[in-house]
Amino acid sequence: MIIVVTTIGLPALRAQETAPFSQMNLALRLSTMGVGLELATPLGAHINARAGADVLPFSLGYQNYSLDSYSDRLEPAFGYVPLYRAKGKINMVHGHLLADIHPVSRGIFHFTAGAYVGTNQIEIQGRLVDGNSQPVVLQPNYEWPTLNVDGYEVATEDGRANLDLVLGNTVKPYLGIGLGKAVTKRGFGVKFELGMLYQGDYTLKQDGHTLNLKNTNEVEGENIEMINDYAEWAEWWPVINLQFTFKLY
Repeated sequence: MIIVVTTIGLPALRAQETAPFSQMNLALRLSTMGVGLELATPLGAHINARAGADVLPFSLGYQNYSLDSYSDRLEPAFGYVPLYRAKGKINMVHGHLLADIHPVSRGIFHFTAGAYVGTNQIEIQGRLVDGNSQPVVLQPNYEWPTLNVDGYEVATEDGRANLDLVLGNTVKPYLGIGLGKAVTKRGFGVKFELGMLYQGDYTLKQDGHTLNLKNTNEVEGENIEMINDYAEWAEWWPVINLQFTFKLY
């Protein structure tokens, strides 16, 4: 009789352990989405649900960028081709709702699917300078030129060109694979994950106003190097995540 009760009781105990909200884990996340916190609970023997938030504040110091591709516009206005001296600040704030699917219920390998919700914005403060990093001086009888950035007309009034680069959509689907468990029966665990976030294309703003495409027939590749570097990451954002989990109950 004791053996029969034990045999029947084990599956029932396992079902209780994997019932929704029967356990809860808290995780500290360190990832390419920033630093964040996450709560996780089982949805069954093979699925764990995760919800959390990440913040990534990051600043880049001033650097000089070449504007040689704009020589036909800039040289007549200044007598030479100036540099674009700029610094950038990344502001990423995202919430996420994800599900880990474990092919083997007690295995550590898993697939992850879900979505991130939030903004990924880069603030760029820059101005046109000469070779000594001094502000440019406009030639007599010339107006401040504009720069074409992927078809967007960017003004350089008084030599300034401050821009906001908004990367992607608000809701961003995500797929990944990983090792480890977001919900563990032990008091502590480690989880590693690799994935890809689809953000979509970027939007360019200047002085708070969204810029519209003016001319898509400009020479391909005409861009400010700083913007081009970041825009290459706009559509697909790699996610590398290391997190440390702690059992709450």
